[in-house]
Amino acid sequence: MQKRKHYLRPDLIQVEERPDLRRSVRVVPGSISARLTATAPSLPNKQVQPKDCHCVDLSEHGIAVLCDSDRISSGDRVSLDLLQGGHRMDNLTGSVVRAEVSQQHTRLGIEFDHQHFTHPLFQAILGR
Repeated sequence: MQKRKHYLRPDLIQVEERPDLRRSVRVVPGSISARLTATAPSLPNKQVQPKDCHCVDLSEHGIAVLCDSDRISSGDRVSLDLLQGGHRMDNLTGSVVRAEVSQQHTRLGIEFDHQHFTHPLFQAILGR
């Protein structure tokens, strides 16, 4: 039996583990790109759209991304569009459960509102 992997590695996002989110098999997504819009109630504009956003890890429960915005934090609501080749899945919603800001980029752990792993578009993006 294959050992299950964590979708957000502790060395990627250096925060406390959330055991409930660490039970799913992780997929390392190669060439999947993400477009992210975050709704941050504490900001004047209310919405943040990073210009650059890269998918690092992906699972049925959530996604880890690197982006160029330091204004997104834990608890913010997000909407994601995932793109890979000719496949696109729009309006995946969720919330930021982890955020780590560095000088170069922000690492985010996002928990999906719904599981999308069995959706045909999601499977196509993963190349299955």
